[in-house]
Amino acid sequence: MKVNFDHSRNLIVSYDPKTAALAQPLNSQSKSSPIERANEVQASLPSELPSFVKLMLPSHVTRYFCLGLPKNFCDAHLPKDDVTVVLVDEDDKEFNTKYLDRKTGLSGGWRGFSIAHKLLAGDALVFQLIEQWKMKAS
Repeated sequence: MKVNFDHSRNLIVSYDPKTAALAQPLNSQSKSSPIERANEVQASLPSELPSFVKLMLPSHVTRYFCLGLPKNFCDAHLPKDDVTVVLVDEDDKEFNTKYLDRKTGLSGGWRGFSIAHKLLAGDALVFQLIEQWKMKAS
């Protein structure tokens, strides 16, 4: 995959979306699917912190890079305005993203997170609200 990410500046230098989209088939033949593994991870999380599982579609990880979030989660836990939502990865690295209330999704900054983590269509992530407007993504 042709992705060059400068971690020191949190900046994408170059990226080939066609390669990323074709790198993994949507119907992966592994022992358990990414969504099943993500559901298992979510089930092990403390219930007092809201969470959800999101399956990556091509529009989430190529070209448009817009990640729609579950409307019920947004209505219950996110503001009615556009704000910065911080995503924290498994290494505790933070990525600022732009939450768009009208679209109930993440835009600006989501592209950087997606590329830095080499996300592909068919991958699944668990998002857990850990602070106001801050989510752990794994």
